Amino acid sequence: MITPDQLDKIFTIFKQVNSNLHGNVQLYNPAYKYRPNDIVKLEKDRKITAVWLDFESVNEWKLRILFKRHKEVPHQFFIKQVNDFYRIGWKAI
Repeated sequence: MITPDQLDKIFTIFKQVNSNLHGNVQLYNPAYKYRPNDIVKLEKDRKITAVWLDFESVNEWKLRILFKRHKEVPHQFFIKQVNDFYRIGWKAI
């Protein structure tokens, strides 16, 4: 389970690579395929099991920041290409 403190840390990391983030975390809805400025969380039994942010493109600068800081959150870090965008986040282990 991803805790509220870990969620705050994730928000801080994502804010560093995307300054246009909206201020709140959205609950996953399969009807929305791509959410570029919203951090999305997936819940199971009211526990956060994954958190991610969608990126249209990922450059070296963003990757350096993400790979430098991803271990600050003790969960599985992932980068997944979905159609024409990238989904980057953490999955609870």
